[in-house]
Amino acid sequence: MLVVWQSKISLKIKHFVFLAIRGRILCAVELIKKKWSGGDEYCMLCGKRESVIHVLFNCSIAKLFGV
Repeated sequence: MLVVWQSKISLKIKHFVFLAIRGRILCAVELIKKKWSGGDEYCMLCGKRESVIHVLFNCSIAKLFGV
């Protein structure tokens, strides 16, 4: 974890990577855990369950855009 904070990248990227490693990016599944009522837990792009892993690695539509 210390490598993330010592790297020479912007603080926004460091924070995002830190949250991703800890599985705390606010995707639908994480928001529902916090009692969010703004929608369901499925990806708006492909319809699969939207978890941190899905958003970063598995969403086929997001991969097309290089996200």
